Amino acid sequence: MPPTRTASLSLLLGIALAPLPTLAQQPPASAPPSSLKVPCSTLQLQALGDDAVCGRLLVRESRAPGNTVSLSLPYVVLPATGTKRLDDPVLYLHGGPGLATLENAPRYAQSTSIKALREHRDYVMFDQRGTGLSTPAVCPDFTAELARIEREAPRSSVGTQRKVAAAEACRAELQGQGRDPAAYTSSAIADDVEALRRALGYRQWTVLATSYGSFPAFELARRHPASVRSIVLNSPFPPNSPNRAEQLSTTLEGLAALQRRCNDDAACAAAHPDLRKDAAAVIARVNAAPLKTKDGQIDGYTFTGTVWNLLVRGKTAPLLPEYLKRAAAGDEALVRKVGEPFAGAQSFGTLSFAQQWLVSCHDIYPRPSAAAVRKALADNPDFAPDMDPAETDTVCAALQPTFAPAAFYENANLAVPTLVYAGEYDPATPTSDADATMRLLSKGMLVRVAGASHAPMGTDDCTLGIARRFLADPAGAPDLACLAERPKPAFPGPAALDEFLGSL
Repeated sequence: MPPTRTASLSLLLGIALAPLPTLAQQPPASAPPSSLKVPCSTLQLQALGDDAVCGRLLVRESRAPGNTVSLSLPYVVLPATGTKRLDDPVLYLHGGPGLATLENAPRYAQSTSIKALREHRDYVMFDQRGTGLSTPAVCPDFTAELARIEREAPRSSVGTQRKVAAAEACRAELQGQGRDPAAYTSSAIADDVEALRRALGYRQWTVLATSYGSFPAFELARRHPASVRSIVLNSPFPPNSPNRAEQLSTTLEGLAALQRRCNDDAACAAAHPDLRKDAAAVIARVNAAPLKTKDGQIDGYTFTGTVWNLLVRGKTAPLLPEYLKRAAAGDEALVRKVGEPFAGAQSFGTLSFAQQWLVSCHDIYPRPSAAAVRKALADNPDFAPDMDPAETDTVCAALQPTFAPAAFYENANLAVPTLVYAGEYDPATPTSDADATMRLLSKGMLVRVAGASHAPMGTDDCTLGIARRFLADPAGAPDLACLAERPKPAFPGPAALDEFLGSL
């Protein structure tokens, strides 16, 4: 399901205690953190070429006195292009939590967006603690078991029991190794970023954060404000998000936006008058009779994940109306063909379920979450897959029973210049998240991108040009006039879906 936010549609969180230290309580800065340059081939990044600089940053797992566990976080610096190198590099904070970053670096480096941002500025990426090639790994058996549960799609009550058992084993494993389950938080990631800045010798960052990356971005600005020149939130998921408990509601928010846009197109409106009805028909059918696949099955939960995964991508969102029409008409081969690569949390890359749940239980899920999940299911009976409302509370109680203090979710009046992008169809970080983000910013600017979905900054020359102008002058007011001149969002015909299916 929603890989950019959580391992399950029932977005988590749960219990109280253990406030995080404030900036004033952080250990004083001393010598630069330990950093070792390594051949990029050791990080499987040789495709980046000879100018890329790769390394590993060594940090303590916990910055509390007495902790002796060290983490090794791999990073890469893509040097600035152009004739003039500026001293405010771009630091990228990936979404998730739990997703690897560096495995995507060669693809990112070829994107129009990154090429534009690298002009005159270094571009820095790293694998967050507990993800990707960072070491030591966090509970690989937990991650393997949750991946099996996702593929097999058992009844939710059975899935919860298996997840709780895996969580108990993970916590015991970490503690047996002298490790701290409470050390995997957005605040710790923010402190890792500060350590990386010092190790690389930069004075300040411009932070580019996507989705969950907003959490450590806010924490970085709160804990280390002098290190942040400006922030670009490319689909924000803010600490004050109204959508932390579950993503059934956000999926429907994105689908409703897609329907409104479809209704503005005469051909789309005639062919697809009720997207929600089409999706609900499939959910009911596969809930009653799950479709067997080579690795497991597709039920209402996994089909909802397919809808989410198609809707979250700007290129596939316009194909969703035709996909839902055919699926509702009984095309089970289509549901299987698209569901196998697009239903799961791994469709965005390698995911550490362990890191995802550790961070989510501490920072994201409200405690308790069950009431909010029950309300979402009750409010949307036509779209309700088989979900256990108590799953997040019970799993978090077994894995990570501490959680962030109230101040973590406020971050009021952040004074760092911040550019915020919101995609119209986004089911992961919908426009309600963007609106919540703006309430935390005293120097924020919101860019709403019509016809786009998640991470819409690089949608076209207009949206990317706004970011380039902002980076050049964060304190100024970028010209947004081009937004009104963008072409009206279009919906391709059935042939476009057939072409997409042929690519799978």
